Amino acid sequence: MFAHINNSSLKSLKCQPKRADQATGQPTVLVGEVSTAVQAAHTVLSKNAYVLRQARSKRESIASSSETENDEETIQQDGLSHRDKKQREISSLSQAKLYRFVKITVNGNELNALNVDNNVEFPVMDATVTINSHDEKGYSSIKLYEINHTTAEFFAPTNEQYSVEIFFCNNKVTTKLSAEMSLNLINFLKLYKPKFNSDYCCINFAYEMAYGRGKVVNDNDPENFDELTNSAFSEEKLVPGDIVHLFNARKDLHHYTISIGQNYYLSLFGASGPLIVSTLDACKKGFETDICVQAIKKKL
Repeated sequence: MFAHINNSSLKSLKCQPKRADQATGQPTVLVGEVSTAVQAAHTVLSKNAYVLRQARSKRESIASSSETENDEETIQQDGLSHRDKKQREISSLSQAKLYRFVKITVNGNELNALNVDNNVEFPVMDATVTINSHDEKGYSSIKLYEINHTTAEFFAPTNEQYSVEIFFCNNKVTTKLSAEMSLNLINFLKLYKPKFNSDYCCINFAYEMAYGRGKVVNDNDPENFDELTNSAFSEEKLVPGDIVHLFNARKDLHHYTISIGQNYYLSLFGASGPLIVSTLDACKKGFETDICVQAIKKKL
């Protein structure tokens, strides 16, 4: 039987950067209030200066009239290709303006997450979320673990035209989620957890990423996923968007997480915790699980 993460595994996240204790020199977990301050976006505007030149004299104008006529003929002959070039430039600019994305940057720094039910501490990655638009030079950002019901306004400018990209600072690699999963994740970021469902946890989040919000009626039932139990699990074969179910031998502890590439995973830290990015080994440690299977979306 599936056990709710809220009851059997986690209740809260305490994550802050590590520092060395001054007395012992050992890493210490720093616990503090999560700030919801959002950096203001800054847009830089530039103006082009134009210089208009006038003919110095009527004589100069008359003298250059023949050259001007030749230039006009050249422009007329080349006018179609010139206009086509301008149209292509305008089209490319329009496409760039439409290319907007939510970017999750995995910074490479570790935070400490504490499972208060089993008192197990495990590493999660520091990650920042930014809203980028190629027609704007400014952008705003927020820490992944700061996202909650109070940050809806931060994601208000996003819509179905936005994609989701993940950038890994350590090796300068960018991965992307599918259009469907990008739409589902952005919708979650805007709405966050359903307020009417206090048990909303990692499996509910996985269902929402796969199907969309409200599409799975019994969204605490793992039977809404097919699982590849007949083949050996291979992390190397996963692509961004693949869902992994972790559980223990007794099948009374579970966790669901979503591949974002580079052997990192995005998941919801229980019913009361935030979104986290971590490795499978870190999840196994923190959630006391040791078995992994790939969960596949069904046709509902």
